Amino acid sequence: KWDDVRALLERWRQAEPQSPGAALAEAEAWWRYAWTLRSCACGSAESGDPATLRLFRQRLRRAQRVLSASRRDAGPAPLGYAEDLEILGGGKGNKGSTRAAPRLFAAGLGKSPEHPPLYLAMADFWAPTDGAGVDWAKVEAVAELAAQQTRATDGDGNYAWLYAQLGAHQQLEVDMVRDTALSWPRMRAAFGELVKR
Repeated sequence: KWDDVRALLERWRQAEPQSPGAALAEAEAWWRYAWTLRSCACGSAESGDPATLRLFRQRLRRAQRVLSASRRDAGPAPLGYAEDLEILGGGKGNKGSTRAAPRLFAAGLGKSPEHPPLYLAMADFWAPTDGAGVDWAKVEAVAELAAQQTRATDGDGNYAWLYAQLGAHQQLEVDMVRDTALSWPRMRAAFGELVKR
C-alpha cells in the first residue's frame, strides 16, 4: 500500500512540482507512515525498539524536509505550518523541537491567524496523545488565542472546538474539565455559541 501511495505522490509532484497541495500530501503521507511504526512497535518515546524509533524519526525528518522545500519553492501555505507542528510533535522528546514549535506557530500566525488547524496542531504539541510532558497551561493559552484571533468570524466557538478535538485525540483517560486548565464557564459559553452558529 505504501508503494502505491508513494508512486501516486511522485506522479503528482512530477506533474505539478510547485504545488503546495502535492507537498502537503507527501508530508502527510510520510508523517502517517512514521506513525504506523510508532503505534505498532515503538511504544512511547522513552521505550520501544531503538531501531524502530530511529526509523520513526527518519520518516518524520523526511516529512519536515518536504515541507521546508515546499516553503522555499512555493511559499508557505497555512496548512503547511499546522502539518509541520504535527510532525514536530512526533519528535517532541528532543529539546530542539520545543524551541522550534513556538517559532513555527508564530510564523504560521503571521501568515494566517484565522486558521483553526494551526491552533489545534500547537495544542496537540503541548498535549501529546500519550500524555508524556503535557502542559495544560500552554494548551489553555493556545485555546484563548484561537478564540481571540478567530472571534470576528467564529465568535468564541474555537475555544470549545479546540478542546473537543484535543479530547478526542487523547489516548489516555483525560477528564477535560478536571485534568486540564480549561475554564468550564468559558467552555459552556463557547459551546453555546457553536450551537447557535
